[in-house]
Amino acid sequence: ANHRSLIELFREASNEYNSEVKARMMTSKKKQEEANNDGKKTIEFSKLPRLFRLNGTSDDTFFIHAGLAQRKDSFAMRIQEGNTSDNAKDYQLAVTKCTVLERTRWKGDRGQATDDDALKISRVKLELLTGRRHQLRCHMLVAGSPIVGDVTYSKEEHLSSVVCPRMCLHAHRLVLPDCSVDVTAPDPFDELLATPGTGS
Repeated sequence: ANHRSLIELFREASNEYNSEVKARMMTSKKKQEEANNDGKKTIEFSKLPRLFRLNGTSDDTFFIHAGLAQRKDSFAMRIQEGNTSDNAKDYQLAVTKCTVLERTRWKGDRGQATDDDALKISRVKLELLTGRRHQLRCHMLVAGSPIVGDVTYSKEEHLSSVVCPRMCLHAHRLVLPDCSVDVTAPDPFDELLATPGTGS
């Protein structure tokens, strides 16, 4: 993820939330799943801010809450701007857990950027609490740190100076309990970041 004031954004996002809020979040998620099964789209979820933390989690862990809706004749999803956004009934609940694993600077896959153009980046672990189309890509944009190489949702003009061979989003683990499937894939970014263009 692009590191644009990542830590500052997290710390300014919201106050600490206690275990009661966490319980409400999980209850709302369960209700949302039940509503989806009934063909309904919306559940009251307005008390959660767009970015928030929970008590008991580290400073590097936070949650992103922003509803998503399919846009007609558009590849990109529509992101709910607030709790009273346009056509609120069209938005579906979307919540993501994000943990920052590493912070560094990157000059591109061949080290082609200058020191001034080197991109501040973070390697993050994203966990879906809901499953919406483009959810991780949209939510990193909401957090102010779009995924490096995501040309659909990134608005950072300077990304063109740091050539990335791919969108830096990778599925690390896939679990299908009903099928007894639990697959883990190696992290491809270890090799990508192990270039002359990487430094602290």
